[in-house]
Amino acid sequence: MLNRNQMEKSQLKNVTAGALILIILACFLFRSELTAIFWSALGSSECAVAIVALPAIGFFVKCRKKEIFSAPVKASNWGLVVMILAILLYAGANWPFDFGYLRQIAIVPVLAGIILLSYGRSFLALFFPVLLIILLAIPISSRLYAGLIVVPETITLQSTAWLLDKLPGIDCSLKGTDILFSRSAEQGIVCLGESNRGVRLIMTYLLLGIFVIYSRKRSLARVLVSLTLAIPAAIAANFLRFFIIALLTAYFDIGQSSFIRHIGATVSLLAVYLFFVLICDTHINLFEDDEPVPELEEVPEVIHV
Repeated sequence: MLNRNQMEKSQLKNVTAGALILIILACFLFRSELTAIFWSALGSSECAVAIVALPAIGFFVKCRKKEIFSAPVKASNWGLVVMILAILLYAGANWPFDFGYLRQIAIVPVLAGIILLSYGRSFLALFFPVLLIILLAIPISSRLYAGLIVVPETITLQSTAWLLDKLPGIDCSLKGTDILFSRSAEQGIVCLGESNRGVRLIMTYLLLGIFVIYSRKRSLARVLVSLTLAIPAAIAANFLRFFIIALLTAYFDIGQSSFIRHIGATVSLLAVYLFFVLICDTHINLFEDDEPVPELEEVPEVIHV
C-alpha cells in the first residue's frame, strides 16, 4: 500500500500534468499575442524585459521551492469561473472592440484560473508574484503608455530642469520634452525625446523590485511597505537618469551620446537600488525571512549516582 507521502506526491504529479495540459492549450489560444510579445522583446530594447521575466520566474520558483512543495493542494472550482471570464475578456477585445493590449494581458487571469483550478488558493497566493512579473513583462500599448506616463514624466522633466537651473552658471528652461540651457555665453539643448526618455524602464525597475520582495518569505506588512516604496524608487531612478544626462550635456557636452545614456541609466539604477536596499534592510528587515527560528529541544539532565 502507498503511504500518505507517496499518495500526495502521486496526486501532485497528476495535478501538475493536468495543469501543464491547460497551460499548453492557453498558449495555443494566445499564440498570436505570445508571438507578438516575443518579437517585440527581440526588436526593441524597451521591451526586452519580457526576456528577463523567464529567468526571473525560474529563480523565484527556486527560492520559494520549500513553500511551494509544502503548500496543500486543494483545487477550487472558482478557477474555472476565472478562466471563463478571462476568455470572455479576450473575446471582447477581439470583437466588438479591437484592443491588442487587453488581449495580451488576458493570459494573466487565464493562468491564475489554471493555478486556482488545479492547486487552490494557497498556490495562487504563492504564484501571485509570478503573475505580476508576467503582467509587467507584457509591453504596454503606445496609446495606454501615452495616457499613463504624461503626468509623472512631465513632473520628472520639470524637476530636472529646475534642479539644473539651480546649478552655478547655468540658466535653463523647458520646451516640450527638451531642456534649453545657456552657460558662459554658450547655448545648448538636452534632447530627451520620446525615444530617449526610457520611461518604460520603470516597468523593469518594478519587475526587479517585485522579484526582490517576493523571493523570500515575508509578512504582508513588510511586502506592502516595500511595494509602496518600489514605485517612488522607480521614478527616482528615472529622474536621476534624466539629471545625469542633462548634467553631462550642460557641463561636458557628452550627455547626448548613446554610450553615456546607457551609463547614466546603469548608474541611476544602481544608486537608487542601493538606497532602496539600505532603507529596506535597516528599517523593515526586508532581507530576513519571517520563518521562526526553531527552538532547541531541552535535553533531560542525566543524574549520575
